[in-house]
Amino acid sequence: MIKKVEFYKLLNEGLFNKYCRVAGTVQEVSIVYKKKRDVRILKKLKGFDTIAVDFIGNFVEEKTIYADLSNPIQISTELNNVSGTLFIEDDNFNDLILEF
Repeated sequence: MIKKVEFYKLLNEGLFNKYCRVAGTVQEVSIVYKKKRDVRILKKLKGFDTIAVDFIGNFVEEKTIYADLSNPIQISTELNNVSGTLFIEDDNFNDLILEF
């Protein structure tokens, strides 16, 4: 199966790949967690070559708005008890689904 250290590494990769983006020319959006204890693994399901890890956690959606380039506005929204599934194929990130 997968170790917790690998889970958090792949979760970070999934959050960066799927939920960090530039929304136009004036806004950036990302979803992060502050501490590892904010995310709890519920169960792991192993398929043929894929592992699905169900988890629940508290995340923060961070937005940076560049309306005035010298003074960007940062907005944080707490997302509590968000469940999700991390898909791992051959010990690599495959997909991440968060259920808001």
